[in-house]
Amino acid sequence: MAWTGRHRAFVVEEYVKGNKVVERFLGFIQLERHTAEYLTGVVIDKLEKLGLDIENCPGQTYDNAANMSGRYAGLQARIRALSSTAIYIPCANHSLNLAVNFACESNLEATDYFSTVQSIYTFFSASTQRWNLLKECCKCSLSNNRDEKSVVRNEAKALHNKMDTFETALLTLIWQRILGRVNATSKT
Repeated sequence: MAWTGRHRAFVVEEYVKGNKVVERFLGFIQLERHTAEYLTGVVIDKLEKLGLDIENCPGQTYDNAANMSGRYAGLQARIRALSSTAIYIPCANHSLNLAVNFACESNLEATDYFSTVQSIYTFFSASTQRWNLLKECCKCSLSNNRDEKSVVRNEAKALHNKMDTFETALLTLIWQRILGRVNATSKT
């Protein structure tokens, strides 16, 4: 089971056929709560509806949240109590994401850089007109565009000034390489 948002999860079946690993999407699950006890019931109910015996499910993988990964009362521990073969393996992609996130949060320059990137995304995604200008490779400058309100022009100018620094250019190159490797590892 994996999360797709705050109120939904999806279930994937993975098995070996010949010498290939096969993954099948089994459906979405609507969630009302996130407690391990509730999630255990949801998982068991979904397996029963799919006609799958929990004893034939030798592995389980979730994110690293305590309600999922908790050793004594998490979902994985509760499933393990029902099936001794249901070995828990933390989701590698989620673990990688957490490691990168913690690394970024421990560095002031990285935190500031990603805050700027988030601000740029928020600024452009808040307006279809600005988004279209961005998609057109910014052929015109929002900070000089008289069709925009002065507050928008000022915000665009501030973001432009923040982007137009050596530090931002250098961090963009560095993070492009790092995140490129993270992406390749994640796909693997």
